[in-house]
Formats: sequence, structure tokens, C-alpha cells
Amino acid sequence: MAAYGALVSLLQTVDTILLPSDLPISLNTRHLQSLREKVSFLQHYFLENTFPRTGNLESLERFESRIRDAAFKAEDLIESHLSDLLVHEEGETRKVKKKKSKRNRKNAAKLFVPWPERNTLFFLVAQVVIFILVINLLGFLVRSFVPVNGIQNAIFDAVQILIYTAVITYFSVEYEPLLDEELRKVTNEFGSIIKTATKIKDANRSITSVSPPDDDYSVGSGNNDVVGFDSDLTEIKTRLICNSPQIEVVSVVGMGGIGKTTLARQVEIWDTLKRSFPEDNNRSRVLLTTRLLEVALYANPCIQFLHPMRFFGADESWDLLRRKVFGEKDYCPDELEEIGKAIARNCEGLPLAIAVIGGVLSRVSQTREPWTNVADNLSSIVAKDGETQCMEILSLSYNHLPHHLRACFLYMGVFPEDCEISVPKLIRLWVAEGFLKPNMSKSLEELAEECLEDLFARNLVLVCKWSRHGGIKTCIIHDMIRNLCVQKAHEEKFLHVVRRYSDVLKEGANASRRLSIHANTHHISEILCSGEIRNTSAHSLLCTGAHLVYPSGVYLGYRLLRVLDLLIVHFSKFPVEITKLVNLRYLALTYNEQLPPLISKFRNLQTLVYRNLQFDPYPSLPVEIWMMPKLRHICVTPILLPDPYNSKVFPDSCFLLENLQTLSEITNLRCDNDILKKIPNLKKLVVSYGIGPYLDRSVCQLEALANLNQLETLKLRTSYSWVTQRTANQPKLAFPQKLKRLTLIGCGIPWERMTVVGALPNLEVLKLKNACRDAEWDPVEGQFRQLKYLLLEDGEIVHWRADQTHFPRLERLVIRSCLKLMEIPLEIGEISTLQTIELVDYHPPAVTMSAKRIEEEQESMGNEGLKVHVGLKRLYKFELQSRVLH
Repeated sequence: MAAYGALVSLLQTVDTILLPSDLPISLNTRHLQSLREKVSFLQHYFLENTFPRTGNLESLERFESRIRDAAFKAEDLIESHLSDLLVHEEGETRKVKKKKSKRNRKNAAKLFVPWPERNTLFFLVAQVVIFILVINLLGFLVRSFVPVNGIQNAIFDAVQILIYTAVITYFSVEYEPLLDEELRKVTNEFGSIIKTATKIKDANRSITSVSPPDDDYSVGSGNNDVVGFDSDLTEIKTRLICNSPQIEVVSVVGMGGIGKTTLARQVEIWDTLKRSFPEDNNRSRVLLTTRLLEVALYANPCIQFLHPMRFFGADESWDLLRRKVFGEKDYCPDELEEIGKAIARNCEGLPLAIAVIGGVLSRVSQTREPWTNVADNLSSIVAKDGETQCMEILSLSYNHLPHHLRACFLYMGVFPEDCEISVPKLIRLWVAEGFLKPNMSKSLEELAEECLEDLFARNLVLVCKWSRHGGIKTCIIHDMIRNLCVQKAHEEKFLHVVRRYSDVLKEGANASRRLSIHANTHHISEILCSGEIRNTSAHSLLCTGAHLVYPSGVYLGYRLLRVLDLLIVHFSKFPVEITKLVNLRYLALTYNEQLPPLISKFRNLQTLVYRNLQFDPYPSLPVEIWMMPKLRHICVTPILLPDPYNSKVFPDSCFLLENLQTLSEITNLRCDNDILKKIPNLKKLVVSYGIGPYLDRSVCQLEALANLNQLETLKLRTSYSWVTQRTANQPKLAFPQKLKRLTLIGCGIPWERMTVVGALPNLEVLKLKNACRDAEWDPVEGQFRQLKYLLLEDGEIVHWRADQTHFPRLERLVIRSCLKLMEIPLEIGEISTLQTIELVDYHPPAVTMSAKRIEEEQESMGNEGLKVHVGLKRLYKFELQSRVLH
């Protein structure tokens, strides 16, 4: 269940309220503290310590639903109050409060400071002074006109209470007795939940856990088919009968339904194996199937005995489907073969899905029409017809997930089928959603990366692309796993997916925490503009699909939104309604003019993704961007970042982005210590110089980059015109010691100054694109100690001298369009870690010959791990298309 994520999110919201704030919060602090204690207890002592779940799972799920609903109610109560306060502070108070203010505070206007000044220390001191004066005045009156006896003291105490209540009620603009009562009720509800939780936990201690159902559905049920497993069987048998004298565990690892158990059952080689099991138990073997990579490595950390299951290829999928439909005769009519192969391909290589579809096709007439219907409705048929076998098997993976991973897993349903998911974007969304439990020793982004790696190790998420430094760049989930995500997310009010207009009317659209819209242009426009989904508790609205240009209007009445991803929607003018969404943490939009200063109203904004398709003149961010201290990631198309020191409206102390980690892509950034100290924790910077008339070269002190002590990724682009104008006075270069990834484009620096780069102790990825202007590169021995990836592109290099002493850990060398290069140094092949040499685009024949000679020489020495790829073509795209926002 997603109850754990709901509690984590609620705790963070309550902590935000309890921290010192400049907002006049009128919620009862005692109730808030009590709520926090109960939620924290429930999270730690119940949910975090009941994995795996045992006993009556249906009853337990109902109870967790109760926890989830209570957490939702409490969080909505608090965030609605916060939203009202912030909107009121910006002069957009609800009409009912304006009437109340006129009626009850007309005479106080002259006595007390106006609302905009109530956030100052002066206001607080003034209120205390006035409060004391009023009490003393009334005390004087009581003592002067009431007889001195016990009655006088009683009256004085009563007056103090009345004055205190009156002042609090009078000056707290947001005071709402009903709100306080609702908070008290939900706090009591959590108290009741804790009592129930204690009973459940006590009961679970006395229950003996039963074995779960078989991990995998046998794709050969009935006739024990093992189509497609031939190579896997051979590899496993080889591992089982190897000569290792120790007991070895051979692990078969893969996602549910991929055929692990089926494969294990086919290893019927007992006559061969029994000789390996003498009485002294020497040379024993154990065959283990598991979905968890961690379990496999724990059983045997030797990779040699690990067998990762692969998905079926197109031919294997069709062979299995044909066998399932036509049985032993294995004959398919010619008119059905083409559509049958298409159906098999769309099962995406998962034997479980193929088996389910095969069962469906075997029950329909062998004509084209019903087969076409199956092809058009493949996902829904698998989900419906295979509910008892598919979902039951796949649900095991979800039911055995630790609580902290469930929300992360369910969130994968946000993305459409076959969508290649950007990992940086996914991580930022997870952080903004608030269901990651903070850890003092790690950032939220680091925790999110660990959760993603855990889902990968459990075979629930598949890696699509690896980054140059070995991290996951993009990922994807199998369609059947995605169906499980969407189904579970709908059941738990976590997510409602809208693919077509009819989905708007389905049950759950107005109750789910998140709305994900992915459809064609017409449907998105119709859905966004209709406003028929009146979900008052929606915290996220995400749109994916074809780009939608200039909609007539977008309904943005979801006032509790934390995440708003409208990047595919092209706004002709800034949607002012967005400024009322004061709880936003993630905002992505396309808008072809400059962002207004109103953007600073988003006090909680963590990620800003802004695409402006107009490049001349370059747009500029508002100077108010510097006054948004919770910003963690700014991802924009090339844009100017204003100099805060030129502002005459705000003091310098207002400008500090202490939490900012990503700044990409900024044009002509003022690069000096004064600016960089405003972004001290930056981890990724993409910046370009020399484009247009906006560059003040006197402030381009690139050596100041060394002061960004947390920087790990830097992409520096300069225009050719700037380089040619400054060849006699190139900018100084210095980089921070933590830098891991460096891209230099058009810098035109001499090769001799690359020693500054080579000395970086943590550099793993280096891309040089027309970055160096001399003809010879003779690296210094002992440098580039950690470099794994090197790209040379469009340079003027002619002679390159290098060997294993210069790049001792290099794994991949890419040479692209280096038209003057004479050859690749033969000694490069002696680097023991080198895996590939890639020659991309046009290159001189001598370069190709030297690469081939390196490969042949290494093969002759027994090194078959080095591969040379020649003639790879770069996909030329417009510059705009290459700058993808994540």
C-alpha cells in the first residue's frame, strides 16, 4: 500500500508548519505536535517493521487504506490552510474574509499596522507591547473600581483570559475554529489507528507465515513447452557441472513471468549431476530462482554463477505463441501469420504475456477479424483474461516491496506505454512529490537514486541507457508491469491515468492524488480545457504526448498541486492562474516570452523547467528568481540570468540559492566570486558565452569556477567569434576538485593548458568539441588517472602521443570528425581497461587503419575484449532539438 508514502509526505508538511515561519499560522500548535508524534510512531513502529506482511492480507490492506485516507485528510487540511494564507498575503483573500475584515476591524485600522507589515519583527514587538498595555489598563480599572477582595482577583484573571482570546482571534486573520476542530478530529483518528495497529502487530506475532504461491507461472502449463530457452538451458547446465570443488549456487534472475521456474524445472540432468553429490557433500550445486538481484548475489557473489534472464526475441516469441495456439500440429494459416507475428512482438518478449494471449487466441475462430481485435486490445486482454494468473504472479513483486519503495514503483504508471523515462526528471519528480523519507546524511536526490537502483535490482524497472559515468540515464518498464502499476495506483487513490476523454468520467478521477494525461493532441486539449475533473485533492497534474500549441484555455483549479508538468503545452501568454498554486514544487511549461516576476510567488518551488523557443533576442529570467531559496533545479533553454547586484529594489541579502543543484543552460553568466557564492552547492552547470551583444567579458572570470566546491558536471560552450577575438588573451581556466564530467565546446584553448584538466583527481568523462586549437597533444604522464570516457570532436589536432601511463583507466574512446588527425597512438591499445574505440562521421583513412591495427594487435595478444567500431553516423539534428529539457 501507499500508506507509508502518505505518512512521510504528511510528516514533512507538519514539520514545515512547526518550523519558525514568517506566516501567521493559526493552527493549534499543540494539536499539530500531537499529530506529528502519532504519525511518526505509526510510520516507524508499525509500517517500517511489518515487512513482509503476514496474516489476513485483505484485512491489513483495509487498515492501511484507513491510514492512507487519514493522512490524506490531514495533509489536505493543512495545505488548504497554507494556500489560503499565501493567497491572502498576495492580496487575493477570499471574499468572505474581506467582508469579515471590513465588519470586524474597521475601527482597528488606525491603531494597528496594516497586513503587509505583519511579517516584520517590528509588528510582533508592537503587538506584545499593545497587549501588555491593554492588560495593565484594564487591571488598573478593575483595581480602582472593584472592592479589594477575592472577587477582584477572579475578575482580573477572567479579564486576562478574555483579552488574550480576543487579541488572538482579532489579529489572526486566518483564525478558523472549524479548521482547528477538524485538525483535532483527525489527530484523534490517528490515536484510534495506533490502538488498532498495536492489536494487529500483536496478532501477527502469533501467525506462522505460509509459503507464497509459486513465483512464476509456467509458460509450458499443460504441455511443458520450453520454446526459446535452449541457449539458457545450455548456459545453466554448463555452470552446474563446472569443475569448482566448492558448493556453488547458480542463480536465475529475472522479473516475474519471464520463465525462471519453468527453466529451472527443465534442468533434468540428474544422471549427469548425481556424480557431483558424493557422500561427503563435495562439489554440490544449488539452483536458485529469484526476482531479487540482491538475493542472488548474497547466495553467491561470484558473477560467473549468475544467469540473468533475457526477454524473448521476435522469432522465439512467435514460436511460443504458435505452439500455444495450434498445439502439436504447430501450423498457422498464411492469412494469420503476419498479424500473429505482430501480436507476438507486442508481448515484448515476456513468456507469461505470450502464454496468456496464446490461450485467448486458441479459444477464438481462426480468422483474421478476431485476431485483429486481439492485436488492437492486447494490453486490456492480458489484464482481463490473465487476471488470475498474470496479476497474481506479478503482484507478488509489489506485495513484497518494502514500504519505502511502493510509492516510487506506483509512480512509474505516470508515464505512457513504451516511454523512455529520463532518470533525472524522474528523480526530481519523486523529490517534489514528498514521499521520500528525508535522511540527514544524504540528499533527497541521492535517496531517490538508491530507490531506483533497488527497483532495478528487483527487475521491476529496466535500464534503457547507461550514462557515460555508469549511472542509469533512461529507464523503461515492461507493459505488463506498467499495467500492474496503473491498477494498484488506481486502487490506492495514488494515480488516475487519462488516455481518452471517457477516462475523465471513470470512478477515481476525482479522488486520486495524481492525474496523468497522455493522449493525442485533440484529447489533451479537450481534457485540459474542459475542467470536468474537479479533483480538489489532486497534488499532481502531468501531461505527456504530442505537443499542444496555444490552447484556448487550461483549467488550473487544482489549488493543492505540487507538481504541474505542462511542458508539451505551448502558452501564448503566461497563465496567471498558475500563481495561485502556491504549493507548487515542480513546474514545467513552454512559454515564448519572458517569465514574469510573479514566478517568485512559488515559495516552495524546487524544480523549474522552462522552454522558450524564441532565441533572438535571448530571453531573461526575472531577477526575482534569486529570491526563491528552495529552488534545487533550474532547467531552461538558453537564457540570461540577471545580475542580482544590479537590482535597486531588493537588498543583496535577499539573493541566495543555497539549495540549487542544477543550473542549465545559462547564457553569458556573470562568472565571478560574488555571483558564485550565491549558488554554493551547485552540482551541475551548463553555461555558454560569446553569443550576442549581451556579454560583458570583464566578468567572465572562468577561474572562479574552482570555487564551486560541490560541482560534479560542467558543460562550457563558447562561440567561435569569441575565441578568434581572444586568441591572444584566452580566459584562465580552473576547475573544482570534485568535477567528474567536463564538456568543453569551442573554447579554443592550447593543448598545453589541458594539464589543468588532467590534474583533476575525480574526472571520469571528458568531451572536447573543437575545444583545443593547436596541432599537437602530448599529455603529461600521471594525469587523467580516473578518466573512463574520452571524446575528441571537430578539433585541429594532427599529432597525438599517448599510452597507458596517460589514461590508465580509459574504457571508451570516441573520435568524431577529427579531419586533420594522422593516427590513433598504437600504445592506446595497451590500456588494459579499454573496451571500445569508435570512429564517428568522416575521418582520414589513416585513422581507420591505425584503429584496426590496434584491434588486430590486441587480438594477437589474446585480448578479445577491445572492439573497434568504424563508420558510425551521427544523427544531425537542429541545435534546438539536441537540447532536451529533463
